[in-house]
Amino acid sequence: MQLASVSGNAAVMDALQKSTEAITAVEGSMSVKDIMNMLKDYSKESEKLGMKQEMMGDAMEEVLDTGDVDAEGDKIYGQICDDINVDYENDAGPISMGHLGSGGVAASKVDNKNL
Repeated sequence: MQLASVSGNAAVMDALQKSTEAITAVEGSMSVKDIMNMLKDYSKESEKLGMKQEMMGDAMEEVLDTGDVDAEGDKIYGQICDDINVDYENDAGPISMGHLGSGGVAASKVDNKNL
């Protein structure tokens, strides 16, 4: 039992010695000043990226916003329906519907309930 304990302690000591050597090697190859400069640069670039993402998001919202287009489309649709004598807003009762003939636009009454 003591032999296993001593063997385990030796393995732990060996691992600690190797990790200490690795940390010492890293400390020697990197200066604190260089690390601070890298962190500053990272912070600046991260902030730039955030601003670019926000600008792209705003641009995409502006491009995909169809609120004005929908209202304008409804207005044009209403004008077309008025031109051909179609009552598109009142679908509870009879609708005045025009059809094209050789003489132009003629109006006729169509009942929605019979359709």
